[in-house]
Amino acid sequence: LTISAIYLGLFLSDLFVSNLIKNEYNPKLNISTRNYVKKLKKNVIRKTIELKQEGYLPVVNPNALLKNKQNLRIKSWFPLAGKSNSKTYLSCDEGYGVVNYNSDRFGFRNNDENWDKIFKEYSTVFIGDSFIHGYCVNSNNTIPKTYEKISGKLTFNLGMGNNNPYNYIATIKYLIEPLIKNGAMINEIYLIFYTNDNVNINYFTEKKLLGGSSLIKDN
Repeated sequence: LTISAIYLGLFLSDLFVSNLIKNEYNPKLNISTRNYVKKLKKNVIRKTIELKQEGYLPVVNPNALLKNKQNLRIKSWFPLAGKSNSKTYLSCDEGYGVVNYNSDRFGFRNNDENWDKIFKEYSTVFIGDSFIHGYCVNSNNTIPKTYEKISGKLTFNLGMGNNNPYNYIATIKYLIEPLIKNGAMINEIYLIFYTNDNVNINYFTEKKLLGGSSLIKDN
């Protein structure tokens, strides 16, 4: 009887809470929120069409490139970023509008001319996924750019959406280490990660990682 009473009490409590969540406490607010989300989605579609007409391309995820059938045969290539020197947009709107930027020579979200300074002044590098890349926020509000404004140091954004530890290793191995080897004055490296980066072992990706090549030529 005691167990049955406890079970019945928990069942009724769960039913009550589920009903509250379903109604989201305030039906009017829920309708307003849904309408706002619909408005944002419509704005994304409209704005992306306009950007495409202006020559912008959607950001390309490195892992999408890695799994592309045409690229499977390229043994000594591990993609680190999207298309280089490209007008790029991010297909989302969280209230700031559809974000767009010009990618640098490596396909990352930086001012390209900053790479010419990396052998002349101390710099900071950020590695990560969409948090660092700055999905849905303007370039001046990304974590690397905010750090640069606070510290006054030359800062590079080497994050890309949907990255995982394999991408982080590849970025270090094929870009950061060769840069330092050739005299780049990188004296701070920050790796920012989240729980969704805890991916399973992927033997195909590991094989590609071991067989990649540097993006930097000596001297």
